[in-house]
Amino acid sequence: MNQKSPNDDEQHKELVNRYEKALEENKTVYLDPYEVVDIATSYVLNNDYKKACKILEYGYQLHPNNILLLLEHAYVYLDLGNIQAAKQTLDNIADHSIIDVILLKGEILLNEGKLNDTEKLFNEIDPKISLSLDVLSNIVEIYLNLGYADFAISWLKKAEGKYAGNTKFLELLADSCFQSHDYAEKAIGYYNELIDIDPYNPEYWCGLAKTYSMLDQNDKALEATEFALASDNEYGKAYWLKGNALNDLENIEEAVEAYKLAMKYKGMDPLKCYAHIGNVYNIGHEYEKAIDALHNALELADELKKDDDILYDIYNNLSMSFCGLKYFEEANEISKISCLSYPNNPFVYIIDARVKAMQGLVEEAKKSCEKAFDIFFAAETYIQAGDIFLEYKYIEIAQEYYEKAMELEPYINKIYHRLAALAVINKDANKYYEYYKKANDNFPIDDIIKFLKEVNTEFNDEFNEFIKQLNDIKNSESNNSSL
Repeated sequence: MNQKSPNDDEQHKELVNRYEKALEENKTVYLDPYEVVDIATSYVLNNDYKKACKILEYGYQLHPNNILLLLEHAYVYLDLGNIQAAKQTLDNIADHSIIDVILLKGEILLNEGKLNDTEKLFNEIDPKISLSLDVLSNIVEIYLNLGYADFAISWLKKAEGKYAGNTKFLELLADSCFQSHDYAEKAIGYYNELIDIDPYNPEYWCGLAKTYSMLDQNDKALEATEFALASDNEYGKAYWLKGNALNDLENIEEAVEAYKLAMKYKGMDPLKCYAHIGNVYNIGHEYEKAIDALHNALELADELKKDDDILYDIYNNLSMSFCGLKYFEEANEISKISCLSYPNNPFVYIIDARVKAMQGLVEEAKKSCEKAFDIFFAAETYIQAGDIFLEYKYIEIAQEYYEKAMELEPYINKIYHRLAALAVINKDANKYYEYYKKANDNFPIDDIIKFLKEVNTEFNDEFNEFIKQLNDIKNSESNNSSL
């Protein structure tokens, strides 16, 4: 968690340019610690961690052992996932009683998964300090950034009476409740309170929109984005959320237009946006449009020299697009590139298996699955492999993989759902009922039939006789238990 975000103004740009020009000319330029941190944070926001570390090291030459620089460097290491380096940087700070140092220590502990130690550390802070709005905000954001929304909420509850009606406090409550999911309805209430205070704030309308989307209330989500755009018609984030709502409402073309406006108004990184558009078109079976979008994403990735996991998604979607058009030569080539680029990722081989299964190359598909199993020997890998063979109606192979998943992790309900689905296909009511009883969530037969139709529309949907057999078994068992 970086401590501040630089203002994107001319003065800030001049500061960065002055520093970079001095580097080019091999000259020394004086920067105070705040300016060093400002430049470092700018680089972090652009994902250029190498430059961020370089400016901080330059800052140490000007200001040895400066606490502000050490704190920022530790946060950069946390962003990079280098917890050990962050801890070593923390050890270089002499005074551990400073509140910013305590907060850093808490974030490091939480990154290590030491939740109880983090709570103990924060609870030892004088409540006059820990419940001041600035410090409380930092504690809440630490928990939120690492996925502990319920703990964020518990801290906010300690000060609920103290900050009633305070917009910053309401924002924290709304965001925490949204991230908790269990408190989504409360998040809606808090966003509405904020809107009552400032009805022309597009961020509040966007908060309301994303909460409605999470609750699958897409019409309301769409309406909220329209209010956000009425307040600011160049608010990129609102276009992104509008696109999501339209996509969920299966209005693909309007969704894509909204996504493009999100790019135009900097509501979403263009690379991620094109990748997402490609995925949306794929789901809608508009494969040629998907290929165009994904090629745009690849060009951007090449320009930006990106080699992270987004390429994995692009390759996977592109191979599926080519398969959708039955351009199997191109699909095989892209899938091969993906496997060579990410040899330790099991799911590239699962995608490769799908490409092969679509072509009827069953043995080659199974070989790709075996590579995935070698890398990640877990139920989820076998479930995904089984799903592929179920989709293309290789029922015996799907059965084999689901049963292996059941052996590995017999407590996962979705395994029994899938085995029950195979029993439906095979019209085996006894087997279906066996798996129904093994699962713990009492899934209805209608859900299984819906699942099968979503997997492959060619599955026979004349299940009336099967359902009659199933009801006979249930009635027989009920009668026997009452004797």
